[in-house]
Amino acid sequence: GATGGTLAGATIPFPATKEERLAARDPRLSIAERYPSQEAYQEQIQAAAAELRAQGYLLPEDLDGLLTQAAEHYQELTSRAREAQAADN
Repeated sequence: GATGGTLAGATIPFPATKEERLAARDPRLSIAERYPSQEAYQEQIQAAAAELRAQGYLLPEDLDGLLTQAAEHYQELTSRAREAQAADN
């Protein structure tokens, strides 16, 4: 294909907290501003997954793995904020 058979990309994670966002002058909402809790985040993931399943883009047997991966991703992103807070104290 046009990319020579490879796909390349990058991700710039959302800031973990509002304070981190403001310090970095990042205009995007932080994880904490977007989701008041991990449960709220997981509920949104489940709703999106249900919609994707209904549209035929996600197989039912892939749901558990997707939810596990989403939980791990949330923990990874928010752990940066906890580490920063611990370093400040």
